[in-house]
Amino acid sequence: MFKPKLIIIHGMGQHTADSFKEEFVEGCRSAFSLYDAFRGTSPEHFVEIIPVTYSDLVDDYRLPVATSTGSFREAIESIPEIRTQLLPGAEAAFSALEKDDSNTPLLKTHGLDAFLYRYTRLGQIARERLGRAIAHAARTIHGGVQNVHVLAHSLGTAVLHDTLSQLYTPPPTLADLGNLDTSHHKLGSVHMVANISRLMESSIKVNQSLVKPSNSGCMYNYREYRHRYDPITWARPFNPKNDGRWISSGDWQFIAYKLLEFDEVTDEYGNTHKLHNYLNNPLVHRELFKLAFGIEFDEEQTAQGDDRYFCQTRNQITEYLQAAFSDLRNLNSIDGMIHAAAELKGFVEQRGGQFHL
Repeated sequence: MFKPKLIIIHGMGQHTADSFKEEFVEGCRSAFSLYDAFRGTSPEHFVEIIPVTYSDLVDDYRLPVATSTGSFREAIESIPEIRTQLLPGAEAAFSALEKDDSNTPLLKTHGLDAFLYRYTRLGQIARERLGRAIAHAARTIHGGVQNVHVLAHSLGTAVLHDTLSQLYTPPPTLADLGNLDTSHHKLGSVHMVANISRLMESSIKVNQSLVKPSNSGCMYNYREYRHRYDPITWARPFNPKNDGRWISSGDWQFIAYKLLEFDEVTDEYGNTHKLHNYLNNPLVHRELFKLAFGIEFDEEQTAQGDDRYFCQTRNQITEYLQAAFSDLRNLNSIDGMIHAAAELKGFVEQRGGQFHL
């Protein structure tokens, strides 16, 4: 039976294709459990899930960097394979990232992925991997390329944006993949969960690229999901306006782009950045299920899902988050994101949880 293809790409931290697919599948199953008609259903009944990973590019360096007794710069420069791959801009990044010594421990673990993606040649390898999966799906899908969808989480949103920009903008710059065409290879939908693509941008500006839902863009639908108390998303968020500059007023009117924000928490430890916390929210999974899975809930099902989700929410944790992060605003750089991640990590661990990105 024909199925749409859904390519998924992870965020920071250690992941394998199997582990990230399992995380995504379980998040969807949890969402389905809110509705009697879908309880026990697997997302793989509706879509072919294709995980793409880049974590392994970083894995060999995690332990030596994490256990280094020196600064983050010293840890990076002590590894020849990284030192020889540093890009212009890395020097300034070292200075900014090490302004606050308290960020160093988290920078050596959770922040390592972001640094290596943005400031070393490993980023291009990650983009080539994702580009290959997207190009193959777009060129081989039955029923038209509008049946190809992509979902990215956290750092994966930067990898996705940069990959699509290179893949659709001539001349070809992703290995031997050539270019996809915005007219003939326009993706069905792109889903940015905890989007940090603007924060991580280099020469490819997110508000100027072809990564948008328009005649000149590479997709029909762009969805962005943001938890209001996920501080990792606070640094330079992508907030396009309906002013005709990014997409036309017509595209805006027909909801080609939508930002869905929420503040409910279902994770008992308050990890608002966790993919599961996003997928469990009806605002998120209903958009994903509609655009990629072809599922639309009727009024009765919608009310049922809302009621059951409300029973899972933890309002007290939301209040704690509001108080804990009340002065953590105006972040505008990667070091700010690392600081925000450190604050969230402390919050989660103080409540007895383990911090996973």
